[in-house]
Order: sequence, then C-alpha cells, then structure tokens
Amino acid sequence: MRPHKLATPALAALLTLATAGVGVDLLAQEAGEGQEDAGTREPPKLRIEPIGLVRAGLRVEPEDSPRNTGFDLFDARLGVRGGFGSILEYIVHAGLEPRAIDKELEFLDVALAVTFMPELHFDVGLYKAPFSLEELIWRPDIKFESRAQAVTAIAPGRQVGAGLSGTFLEERLEYGVGLFNGNGKSLENDNNSFLYSGRLQFNNVGPVQLLNEFVIQVGGNAAFSRDSAADLSRMGGSPAAVEELSAFRGDRFLWGFDLSSSYRGFFVDAEFLRAELDPLQVGDAEKLVAQGGYVQGGYRFLSGFLEGLVRYDTLDPIEGEDRDYLLIGANLYYLYHFRFEMQYAIGLHDSPPTPDLSDGQFIFFVQLRL
Repeated sequence: MRPHKLATPALAALLTLATAGVGVDLLAQEAGEGQEDAGTREPPKLRIEPIGLVRAGLRVEPEDSPRNTGFDLFDARLGVRGGFGSILEYIVHAGLEPRAIDKELEFLDVALAVTFMPELHFDVGLYKAPFSLEELIWRPDIKFESRAQAVTAIAPGRQVGAGLSGTFLEERLEYGVGLFNGNGKSLENDNNSFLYSGRLQFNNVGPVQLLNEFVIQVGGNAAFSRDSAADLSRMGGSPAAVEELSAFRGDRFLWGFDLSSSYRGFFVDAEFLRAELDPLQVGDAEKLVAQGGYVQGGYRFLSGFLEGLVRYDTLDPIEGEDRDYLLIGANLYYLYHFRFEMQYAIGLHDSPPTPDLSDGQFIFFVQLRL
C-alpha cells in the first residue's frame, strides 16, 4: 500500500466530523447530567476537539532562488483530536501539501494513545517518531516559517508504527521509544527491517513554566534503520547525491542532542543532528555523513505579545557546499488564534539556495489556528 491520499472533498468531510463531534460531546454531557441527577455514576465522555491551521502570506525571492515571488499558501491543515475518558486519546489530522502540483490533502497523523499510567503510554498509528526537539514541536509553535535545515533533512518525521512514552519526576523527565516501518507514511515494510527511534529529555521545572523562572531543558535522541529504498534526498547537496539518496539502500544511523532555556522573556534554543549512512553495495563503500543544526534566541516583549528573534541555521549535506543562513524575524501574537510573522534570510559564506531558504528572501505570513 502507498501513503494515504485525501481528495479535496475530504476537507468537507473533516469539517462535518469536527462539527458533529461538538454535538456528540454536548449530548454526552447532557446524558451525564441526567444520570447524575438519577444518582448513577457518570460514564466516561467522548471528547472531540477540532484542530486546524492556515498560514498564508507574501514571499519575496531573489533572482537566483528556485521559487517565485508572490503570495503563497504555506499551510492548510484540519483535523480532530480528543479521547474517551482518561484512558484513550486519538488524533486524525490531514493537510495540504503546498508544493504539490495536484494540491491534494494527505493524512499527517492518524494515531491512538492508551494511557496506563503517567509513566507508560502506548502509541500506535501514523505519528512522528520520537526524534529531534524542533521536529516534535507542533507546527503552529515553531519560531520561523519552516523548521531548521538539519531537522527537515535528518529527522525521520512521521512514520507508521508503535511505541511507548511517559514521564517521571513530576513530569520533569520524559521519554519516548518506537518501532516503525521506516518508509515515512507508507504502510509497507519492504525489507522486514524496522526503524528504531528513541528520545529522552529533562526539564528542571516540568510542564508548568512561569515567566520569572529560569528554565533549562536538555535532550538527546538516536535512531537506526536498515533501508532498502528510503527517500533521504533532503540530505543531498548536489544533483547526483539527491538522485542517489532518493532510494537509499543501506544502514542509517541518526543521533543528536539539544538544549533549550528561558528566563524573564529571554530564550535560547540549540540543536545538533547527524546522519551516518552506510550504503550496502558490492565492494567497499565510503560512509556518507550529513550533519547540522541551529542556534536561536530572542526576547518576548509586552507580556509575550511581541517577539524578536534571530537564528543561525547550518547544514553540511552529503556532497555539495555547506548551507549557512542567518534568519532575523519578528512575531506578533494576538490571543491564541492569530500570529503575524516577518522573517529575512541572509546567506553566509556564499551558501547556495535551499528548498526553503535563499539569500535575501523575505517572508510575511498570517497564521490562524484552531
């Protein structure tokens, strides 16, 4: 089987499901209130919450960029999430691929989670493998328009599989491990080998963070897979490498570490990722390496409504030139639902354009989230 695709009418179906979910939840509440009045125990409630994201705006590109200047739809996503009681949680999430010619919707997350205790959750379905700090951040919450180059190129991203996760030490210590097909969103496991992925992180204060607290978090992750036709083309830095890596056959070992801290409006995040590929072919084959990361920092003004930030983003791809960029940005938040962002990219050391960045690129977009 191939990755699931949704035709355009699926958007209406998801909207119908989200609307119906609100009605189901209200009926469940009314039924619960009636039973409570009757002196019976209230049954678990079915929770259905619509989720969505739209990002649209202006992209101004230099002459040597592979993209065109104009208005763009960066993201369009819709889905539902919720649970049944305190044991079962779920998410069904689809999105538009803006760079695709046919503009089709495709499933992003289709997953279930069963909570046995805070220290032990069982996850199954299509969801993100536990790897990389920025990759695991919900897209509306990433600081810039796109994720860092190394994160996009190296992190496994969404996979079909199952895993365990949980927290310890009053939610300060968090872990996640998983076993996945290793072929992205495909249900196929073409060579009877799996992608093994795991992540561990520690936060000194836990999930509730106050503005005047000093918060520091450290994390690390690793993954291994024996691939027969994996698309790792984003790690390539030359046309030949991109073509060779589009159907990679061999061993893939990924690892990385990260640090995040904040205090009184100031914040600093840093992450490093490395991919070591060992091709399986006749004769001796040289190990292929891609690595990179980012360092970003900024300050939140006006109780967090305005945010200024800067990022150094680097990727050393397999073959080709290094790609070093400096990004300068500003975010304006209005309540929970709206965000306005401007960002400007500066290529360092004559870095070539990338799939997402180019020297002199300017982006302005408006974000609406549910």
